[in-house]
Amino acid sequence: MAYAKNNKLVEGWSGKLANLLFRQRNGKTFISMAPAMPTGERSSWQKDNSNKFQIACAYARLVKNDVVLWEMYRSARQGNQTATNVAIKDFYTAPEIQSVLLPPPGSQSLLVKVTDIIRVYEVEISIIYNSLEAPEIGTATYAGTGDQWVYNILSTQLLQPGSRICVRARDFPGNTTLREITL
Repeated sequence: MAYAKNNKLVEGWSGKLANLLFRQRNGKTFISMAPAMPTGERSSWQKDNSNKFQIACAYARLVKNDVVLWEMYRSARQGNQTATNVAIKDFYTAPEIQSVLLPPPGSQSLLVKVTDIIRVYEVEISIIYNSLEAPEIGTATYAGTGDQWVYNILSTQLLQPGSRICVRARDFPGNTTLREITL
């Protein structure tokens, strides 16, 4: 997409003129060809994708009302992206659980690294012990910087081979990712 540089004739234009489309972004005028409307019946995949995009756009409009969340999306912008672009991308992108670090001897802190477009909203930990003990379920706390989350295990003595640690990460749009580790 081309943009008009030092051209007083089209500066500030937005809209459609003949076959050209003028848009404003960050004080620049961008010029592109007008999109061609598809002909014929849309496939079920196209309909589903269109519906999901409408929901993503509705999410982006909803986020504008939350000042803190909107500022998080604004700070995650890259290049010519708008905060709306980042919010839509976050809607389509599930969090990724990078690593789960078991506590070293003498510590009870389980470290989880989870990445997402901005930041993960919540990390839940479930520990199913190999013994007949009841499972341990809790929420990790955000470490304050980066993508680190910390969960304090109640009893590290119960962590034995065969025990399972389930990590579930959820981001602000509601996408979830599950990862299970067997010791």
